[in-house]
Amino acid sequence: MNEAIQQNLRDIGIEITFEVVEWNSLLGLWRDGARAPSNRGITAINISYAALDPFNGLIRFLKTELTPPAANNWGFFSDPWHDAIIDRAYNTFDPAAQAVLLQDLHARVVDDALFLFVAHDLNPRAMSRRVQGFVQGFVQAQSWFQELTQIRMT
Repeated sequence: MNEAIQQNLRDIGIEITFEVVEWNSLLGLWRDGARAPSNRGITAINISYAALDPFNGLIRFLKTELTPPAANNWGFFSDPWHDAIIDRAYNTFDPAAQAVLLQDLHARVVDDALFLFVAHDLNPRAMSRRVQGFVQGFVQAQSWFQELTQIRMT
């Protein structure tokens, strides 16, 4: 995926290089934040994560006070509009009204191109009739997390 992103960006005149590191090292660089000496010369970070909810998908990367070591606002992003709408979402308890605020937040993130969103879901499937218990009831998993404890071979 990194190479595909690199090529797509090159096609529009943006040159990027990667420093490939071991996974746990990458997590440490991510937790340190862009200003840490460990991240000298690094201008972006590519970390895979599951965007399971609005906090994990957006808020922890955008809220001013969630910079390291408090959370994962790696780039020390700070914008009053983002902070204000996040605060409003935190303080809104009507689900429909909260959804509108979070949709506005997401739309602004997309419009401002703050992240490169990449979905690399391989949709794992069992291709042999001998595999039993992989996709129960023929419902495809909704994320890359797969339930493997029920799988068996016949």
